[in-house]
Amino acid sequence: MNSDLFKAILALDSYNRGYGASIKFGNLSGNNSVDAPETPIGNATIFRANGDLTAQSIGFYGIAYDYAGEKVVSFRGTDDPLGASFGSDIWNGWSGGLGIGLASQQATLALMHNLSF
Repeated sequence: MNSDLFKAILALDSYNRGYGASIKFGNLSGNNSVDAPETPIGNATIFRANGDLTAQSIGFYGIAYDYAGEKVVSFRGTDDPLGASFGSDIWNGWSGGLGIGLASQQATLALMHNLSF
């Protein structure tokens, strides 16, 4: 499979992991969590995920994969614009979308997530 196509699949996979996942995988390889480190997806493995209670409260979820020695990071986009479940993307992410950067709580968590490798 083309590397760019597989990276696009990893980007989509962030919506299927962690809290509020679109697809329920169940228990993989004895792990209690489908976003646990070393969980495989194709030729990649999960390196780190951030969907803890703080992240959930502002509607953030990020996950990093190890793919052929490269770290591939994926963040969910606007999946809760009205704040119906955990947090509001409008209130916690809009300024990041406008390029205001760290004024957004979601952008702050994304930066911390990227710096953790």
